[in-house]
Amino acid sequence: NEDFCKQSHVWTSITPPGVIIKNFAFHPAPDRDPYLNFRNTDVQVHPHVFLKLQTELANATQYGFEQNDPPQITLQTAASSRVFGDIRE
Repeated sequence: NEDFCKQSHVWTSITPPGVIIKNFAFHPAPDRDPYLNFRNTDVQVHPHVFLKLQTELANATQYGFEQNDPPQITLQTAASSRVFGDIRE
Protein backbone atom coordinates (compact mmCIF):
# COMPACT_ATOMS: atom_id res chain seq x y z
CA ASN A 1 0.00 0.00 0.00
CA GLU A 2 1.47 3.36 -1.04
CA ASP A 3 0.18 5.24 2.03
CA PHE A 4 1.85 2.74 4.34
CA CYS A 5 5.14 3.22 2.47
CA LYS A 6 4.96 6.99 2.94
CA GLN A 7 4.38 6.57 6.69
CA SER A 8 7.60 4.61 7.05
CA HIS A 9 9.56 7.75 6.13
CA VAL A 10 7.88 9.95 8.75
CA TRP A 11 9.17 10.10 12.33
CA THR A 12 6.84 9.73 15.28
CA SER A 13 7.48 10.65 18.89
CA ILE A 14 7.27 7.63 21.18
CA THR A 15 7.00 9.69 24.36
CA PRO A 16 3.79 11.35 25.53
CA PRO A 17 3.73 15.18 25.43
CA GLY A 18 3.74 15.35 29.25
CA VAL A 19 7.17 13.69 29.50
CA ILE A 20 10.46 15.46 28.80
CA ILE A 21 13.48 13.34 27.90
CA LYS A 22 16.43 14.86 29.78
CA ASN A 23 19.05 12.34 28.65
CA PHE A 24 19.18 9.11 26.66
CA ALA A 25 22.58 7.44 26.61
CA PHE A 26 24.08 4.29 25.10
CA HIS A 27 27.21 2.80 26.68
CA PRO A 28 28.73 -0.19 24.84
CA ALA A 29 30.85 -2.57 26.85
CA PRO A 30 33.55 -3.61 26.76
CA ASP A 31 35.19 -0.55 25.26
CA ARG A 32 37.76 -2.72 23.45
CA ASP A 33 37.50 -5.79 21.22
CA PRO A 34 36.62 -8.65 23.62
CA TYR A 35 37.96 -11.22 21.16
CA LEU A 36 41.56 -9.96 21.06
CA ASN A 37 42.42 -12.22 24.00
CA PHE A 38 40.49 -15.22 22.74
CA ARG A 39 43.12 -17.63 24.10
CA ASN A 40 42.64 -16.27 27.63
CA THR A 41 39.01 -16.96 28.59
CA ASP A 42 39.33 -15.07 31.89
CA VAL A 43 39.45 -11.70 30.13
CA GLN A 44 36.69 -12.24 27.59
CA VAL A 45 33.56 -10.21 28.23
CA HIS A 46 30.22 -10.80 26.58
CA PRO A 47 29.49 -7.70 24.44
CA HIS A 48 26.48 -5.68 25.53
CA VAL A 49 25.08 -2.15 25.50
CA PHE A 50 23.78 -0.27 28.54
CA LEU A 51 20.82 2.04 27.86
CA LYS A 52 19.92 4.80 30.31
CA LEU A 53 16.86 7.06 29.91
CA GLN A 54 16.26 10.03 32.22
CA THR A 55 12.90 11.81 32.06
CA GLU A 56 10.89 14.37 33.99
CA LEU A 57 7.27 15.50 34.08
CA ALA A 58 6.61 18.48 31.79
CA ASN A 59 3.63 20.13 33.55
CA ALA A 60 4.45 19.37 37.16
CA THR A 61 2.05 21.95 38.63
CA GLN A 62 -0.88 20.36 36.78
CA TYR A 63 -0.36 17.26 38.94
CA GLY A 64 0.29 19.07 42.22
CA PHE A 65 4.09 19.14 42.11
CA GLU A 66 6.33 22.20 42.36
CA GLN A 67 7.37 23.52 38.94
CA ASN A 68 11.01 23.90 40.02
CA ASP A 69 11.13 20.31 41.35
CA PRO A 70 9.29 18.05 38.88
CA PRO A 71 9.26 14.27 39.40
CA GLN A 72 12.03 12.45 37.55
CA ILE A 73 12.29 8.85 36.43
CA THR A 74 15.48 7.07 35.39
CA LEU A 75 15.21 3.76 33.54
CA GLN A 76 18.14 1.58 32.58
CA THR A 77 18.67 -1.80 31.00
CA ALA A 78 21.30 -3.77 29.10
CA ALA A 79 20.97 -5.38 25.69
CA SER A 80 23.10 -8.29 24.56
CA SER A 81 23.70 -9.84 21.16
CA ARG A 82 23.46 -13.35 22.66
CA VAL A 83 26.31 -14.31 20.34
CA PHE A 84 29.73 -14.76 21.84
CA GLY A 85 32.84 -16.52 20.67
CA ASP A 86 35.90 -16.05 18.56
CA ILE A 87 34.77 -14.90 15.12
CA ARG A 88 38.27 -15.56 13.75
CA GLU A 89 37.93 -19.35 13.96
